[in-house]
Amino acid sequence: MRSRIPLVAIAVMSLHWMAAALSNEPARGLGIPADARAELEAGAVRLETEISGLGRTASPGSLALLPDVRVLHRAVASVLAHDEFQHTNDVATARQLLALAFARAAELRAGRPSWPTATGLVVRGFVSRIDGSVQP
Repeated sequence: MRSRIPLVAIAVMSLHWMAAALSNEPARGLGIPADARAELEAGAVRLETEISGLGRTASPGSLALLPDVRVLHRAVASVLAHDEFQHTNDVATARQLLALAFARAAELRAGRPSWPTATGLVVRGFVSRIDGSVQP
């Protein structure tokens, strides 16, 4: 009589694989240095404050472009919240996103946004009508 142990082992492994596949959680990212995390978190908080200020004082035309700033904030805040740094250069990329967001916020505050007429790859954002979240 054949042993059923291999069959049971395959079934258990299959169930484990299916449970992992059905989970919507991405793979845990690389750990980043505590000082880099603190720097990025502080930058994200400062940017959130800047965005809130723009939301209260910006002209209607500038408000229409605010999702283009908010989407950059969301990218950094999300990767921090979920530990999704997947590559060694992701910290540098997050810094660049924050710098771009602060530059855009300054342009909006001055009433002279440059990116709406830029050509090439330009990161833009919009507010979802479904759930109100900012999407790229």
